Amino acid sequence: GASPVYSRPKRGMGKKVDLALDRLQFAIVHYAGTVEYTAAAWLEKNRGTLHPDLPKLLAASTAPLLAALFETRATADESKRETVGHSYRGSLRALSRTMASTEQHYIRCIKPNEKQKADSFSGQAVERQMRYTGLSAVV
Repeated sequence: GASPVYSRPKRGMGKKVDLALDRLQFAIVHYAGTVEYTAAAWLEKNRGTLHPDLPKLLAASTAPLLAALFETRATADESKRETVGHSYRGSLRALSRTMASTEQHYIRCIKPNEKQKADSFSGQAVERQMRYTGLSAVV
């Protein structure tokens, strides 16, 4: 079914569209409004590798999370460095496995007004946030 947060980009009147490129374009409704994206050449743009010193530097970080994330990459064989795209796919698969094995709960915070003032409520501001976050489709 159609998603309230995903759509095809809107095309202007008389605007020529490259059909091959058009299939790779999409729009996401974010909290701030609709943002258009294209997946054209995404993997090619992300085939670069990290500089060999970067994983070692991050693995030596005093921040436990950073050190843990880069611990195995710091000792990896430099001749078989992982591309950014490959790393992205691995991270996405790990995230998907984690999400599939858990029961997610979300807390959505809605600001009652744009002035950040106590005891002030703006129905328009609340409605806009609910629409942009897709909350009205869930409720």
